[in-house]
Amino acid sequence: MKNSALISEVFTTEQVYNEFSGGIPDIAAIRNFVRMKYQKQKGSSHPLKYLLLFGDGSYENKTLPPNNPNFIPTYQSQNSNVYVSSYTSDDFYGLLDDGEGEVEQNGEKVLIGSEDIGIGRFPVSDTIQAGIILSKIIRYLDPVNMGDWENVICLVADDEDANTHMSDAEGLASFLKYSVPSYNVQKIYLDAFKQTTSVNGQSYPEVNKAIDDRINSGCLIFNYTGHGNESSLAAERVVKTEDINSWINKGKLPLFITATCEFSRFDDIEINLATRMMTGKPSAGEMVLLSKDGGGIALMSTTSVVYSAPNYILNKNILNTAFDRDASGNSLRLGDIIMIAKNNSGDGPNKRNFTLLGDPALKLAYPWHGTVITDSIDNVSVTGNIDSLKALSSITVAGHIEDPHGNLMNTFNGVVSPLVYDKTSKIKTLANDGGPVMTFDMRNNILFSGKTMAKEGRFSFTFIVPRDIDYSFGTGKISYYANNNNEDINGSFSNIVVGGFSKTAINDTDGPDIKLYMNDTLFRNGGITDNNPKLLAIIEDKGGINTTGSGIGHDLTGFLDNDPNKSFVLNNYYENDFDNYMKGRIIYNLSGLSGGNHSLTVKAWDNFNNSSEKSISFLVETGEKFILKNLLNYPNPFFSETRITVEHNKPESEFNVTIKIFNLNGKIIKIIRTKVPSAGYTLPPIIWNGNDDRGMRVGRGIYPYSVIVTTESGETAGASGRMIIL
Repeated sequence: MKNSALISEVFTTEQVYNEFSGGIPDIAAIRNFVRMKYQKQKGSSHPLKYLLLFGDGSYENKTLPPNNPNFIPTYQSQNSNVYVSSYTSDDFYGLLDDGEGEVEQNGEKVLIGSEDIGIGRFPVSDTIQAGIILSKIIRYLDPVNMGDWENVICLVADDEDANTHMSDAEGLASFLKYSVPSYNVQKIYLDAFKQTTSVNGQSYPEVNKAIDDRINSGCLIFNYTGHGNESSLAAERVVKTEDINSWINKGKLPLFITATCEFSRFDDIEINLATRMMTGKPSAGEMVLLSKDGGGIALMSTTSVVYSAPNYILNKNILNTAFDRDASGNSLRLGDIIMIAKNNSGDGPNKRNFTLLGDPALKLAYPWHGTVITDSIDNVSVTGNIDSLKALSSITVAGHIEDPHGNLMNTFNGVVSPLVYDKTSKIKTLANDGGPVMTFDMRNNILFSGKTMAKEGRFSFTFIVPRDIDYSFGTGKISYYANNNNEDINGSFSNIVVGGFSKTAINDTDGPDIKLYMNDTLFRNGGITDNNPKLLAIIEDKGGINTTGSGIGHDLTGFLDNDPNKSFVLNNYYENDFDNYMKGRIIYNLSGLSGGNHSLTVKAWDNFNNSSEKSISFLVETGEKFILKNLLNYPNPFFSETRITVEHNKPESEFNVTIKIFNLNGKIIKIIRTKVPSAGYTLPPIIWNGNDDRGMRVGRGIYPYSVIVTTESGETAGASGRMIIL
């Protein structure tokens, strides 16, 4: 594997069967081959550490491909008649020491022993699916996708069962708070949201939206505890296959940990009795991995029915292991994490149901290269008597970057992203399905989110504390993420007190200035989009922008089509510009919009509680066909040069563009060919300086022109216009 110091070897099942089972497909042949490699390489400089099963499997091991997508056989438990006792497991391939493997106990064959290598599986049936996963891994490893999303762990908990699942999630949250305090835990507990009832049953629309927003914004780990099945999570179906297909988090792929039943069953098939043809029946977990535009980078998930108590033990052991280091101080790989967690989770069969769907040699992308340290607040050392963060006070924080050994990283020059939180809030559940009301803490009120530059390992930033804090005194938190396009680092500081009020001489009565676009700043009001555009809002105010969420009616919000009753909160999507608490931006994913004309309105408050509102209109083109609209060159007429641009419906693409300029006789006088990326819905301007193909200046007059744009997939669209040279 590139840049990993690992040596990879590839073997086909045919090669293994020929050597270890006389050419007959046999799961034991694969296990014996792996054991041979393990024994021969034990104690060498390159011991066998990971096994990737590159292919789907099915419960029908007696039928071979192509009639059956059983490319790598599955281990099936002997007891398949009792639903709760039946399971499939890839652990069989990793029980390699003497005395380990399948044995008979009490008249039944069971697996015993500890896993000796990290095992993962790609449940793929063709090269297209394989290419999707490999492309996702390449993106995951690309430093361009590093970001503060790696600082977020999302805990989702089901309702029902007398709060068992929320209690388990709270246990995980408490463990994370003290073991890895630098990470920010977002809690999405179903029973804390309003449940709705319709002819289709009970549902949690706000939970669906909260999960979609979190996935699209990115998180390091998405952890679910509760009920589930092959097609969704929870009885209320808060994560369905259609939700998975709608996610657009290409560069921000979480590890999914789902302590639930069957969510990632990869061995299910549909059998045509007439032809004995078998096709894969993909589970929701498989779709998370195989989703092209988003989803997850891997899953540690279940393939059959499981129980909550041993689930919690394994879930906690996974999180306990995920942030450990190896003997050389490096972060662990996914295969190490699942192997160690399973080996520390007892001997029961429940753990055999958990499978790593993903690359066992891939490292979890958490910021492990050092620590961000807070030195002072308002020039007072954090070891001294720090004043509280009072409402409307101006605060300056300074700090430095340390390597894992506690030394100043004076060679670190990069971006530091601080996130300053208010005190935790007490949230009460609603007992939607009966049972007791439960109270839990959540830290979700943001006082400041921004970016600053670290130079030679040191940094500082300034912000104004919003008026809308809770004036009572309590502990806040500063969370940090830093990277220099090579290394990423995090840290936190919790010895700050937030509360009180600072009387300020600033007289501010003006609301923020708001500029709205779709995807990028090239967008013009009334332009076209697809049905999944991104809101881009640039907001500026000398008093800073209020994002606390504490003041009633003072949230940073947006709403579609002049309907404020369906507003959505944007507090957590606002981020200040570099070293500037007065100006920042929101990037928010909209999805599933209907075709036709829409409007979007954003309302913002400054830290002095002055508000402003701004709207933008756009036209959603839902067709799959690539189109161009509103061709424009500006200025027009022109003298020295003009810029040619056009709207399109394929954002985040790279285009081949051909511009042909004609005289009034129809003769081509200039051809411009170029390749341009386009993040939004408007082609970046292409300049024509008024010269022909010979480099000679053309005369004044009218010049028709055409623009042909071709996508990477070969789709082509064209438009034409006229320009005037003075």
